[in-house]
Amino acid sequence: MKKKLILLSLIFILIMLQSFVQIRAQNVITNLEVEFHELKPNEVDSFAEGPDITYNKYGARCKHGSNDGSGYDIEIDTTGRLKVTDLRECKGKHQNEINIFNCNGTISRNSDTIIISAKTIYDKFFLFSLGKKEKNESFEPNVRIQLICRTLNNEYCPGLVDTDGRVYIVALPKDVDTEDIYEPLHLDKNVGIFTYFAVYDTNGKLKVFPQGDYVLIGGNSLKITK
Repeated sequence: MKKKLILLSLIFILIMLQSFVQIRAQNVITNLEVEFHELKPNEVDSFAEGPDITYNKYGARCKHGSNDGSGYDIEIDTTGRLKVTDLRECKGKHQNEINIFNCNGTISRNSDTIIISAKTIYDKFFLFSLGKKEKNESFEPNVRIQLICRTLNNEYCPGLVDTDGRVYIVALPKDVDTEDIYEPLHLDKNVGIFTYFAVYDTNGKLKVFPQGDYVLIGGNSLKITK
């Protein structure tokens, strides 16, 4: 009798453990350590689809949030349909940033200009702003991006880059600690902005966007629920 109880207990634990693993598989939120670096003039770095979006049989999910109030939640199913929810912008002055997902390519620096060439296996690239003021745009699956960062005093500002699987670029003035990116409030001297941000594709489409925070992601369709 005692052995039967032990066996039943083990079976129950295994069932609960399996259920927990299945639940976790549907709700994967990655929390990677970001390692920024400043691109040197003429330096070329490569990037490819990596661990920032974790795949499973249900598709994938990526959640981003910051202490200054900005954030979003992206889900992508196995057919490439994108669903964006919980889209929030920072209300005060802050470092502009862009995240680029679901693609591979290269990133380089020519003088003060950051140049990104990206290609996705999906039908399109979608670009949306966390500020909600700009409508989302779609591009061909092969794009080129030009980005210039400046301080609020119009001085050179590095675009700090992390390319661990995806591209994450933040405009942060020189001699400012990267920890300031995660502060709830930002001083003027710690703020960098995108003074020029352009995206163009192989079909000849060219769009120039205002300063702000953006996401560029490969997919087959996009739905944003604000």
